[in-house]
Amino acid sequence: MSIHETERTVGEALIKVYYRKPCTASQKANSWFQNYGIEAKYVRIEKISETDLLEILSLSEGGFSEITKKSRTSSKKTLKALMGLNALTFKEALSFVTEHPECLITPIIIGKNKMLVGYNEVEMRKFIPRYLRD
Repeated sequence: MSIHETERTVGEALIKVYYRKPCTASQKANSWFQNYGIEAKYVRIEKISETDLLEILSLSEGGFSEITKKSRTSSKKTLKALMGLNALTFKEALSFVTEHPECLITPIIIGKNKMLVGYNEVEMRKFIPRYLRD
């Protein structure tokens, strides 16, 4: 099964995975959810909205720095885009990142009061419903 943009619910919680097609970490996250039978809504990172970003940032401890790529892993295009981010107001940064989704780390996974940036198999466990963990 490939990553696709359909909505699937898990109990009462909904998990969203913001992904990039050629991203290995996004593919690993998709496989992980499939292996555990956990359904999610997959949204291409290029389609992220300001409302989506606000939801992600509300779950973030580090703000934009937690969800944006770092210089050591970025292309020249992304580096150029990221250089001015810190000088912007929050509203300007929100608009900027929406217009330049290549700046975002993928996958970004959100669930009920939970978020994970990137793929970490141990951290992914927080998305397993409680009734399956017990």
